[in-house]
Amino acid sequence: MSVTLDQRSPTDRPVDEDALVRRHLPLVGYLVYEVIGRVPAHVSRDELHSAGLAALAYAARGFDPSRGVPFQ
Repeated sequence: MSVTLDQRSPTDRPVDEDALVRRHLPLVGYLVYEVIGRVPAHVSRDELHSAGLAALAYAARGFDPSRGVPFQ
């Protein structure tokens, strides 16, 4: 039986997702700075930042340290 991420309780998660997100927040700002000049003008900095935060949260939620790959 497979378990989706949403079905796991917070105690079943092997990683502190909040800590991963907090540790990598500066990366989101850096990537927004790097990408802002390469997206259409109607895409705002805030929209990019929101998308980056959502992607970071999604990545932290799916991170599995037992696979032996670092979260970088």
